[in-house]
Amino acid sequence: MVYADLFMFSFSLIAGFAAAKFLTGRVPEIKFGRFHLHHWLWATMILAGLAFWDGAQVWMIGLMAGTAIEGLTYDDWSPFIERND
Repeated sequence: MVYADLFMFSFSLIAGFAAAKFLTGRVPEIKFGRFHLHHWLWATMILAGLAFWDGAQVWMIGLMAGTAIEGLTYDDWSPFIERND
């Protein structure tokens, strides 16, 4: 059972990373005025919520972790960058 969970976590981590890489720039951004909410930030918030939810599945945690990790690969990953566009 432990190996199945490890496989599912690893698979969903890679899937989350790949999905975020593919969708970045193709879906609308979450903006508040001139400020952009990075996908690694909202994925981390969801991940924190999953930590306290008894119904959380291993694949959900892997998917959000992969999304958050992918978001940190960009130069503008900081939540304090203000966009002027």
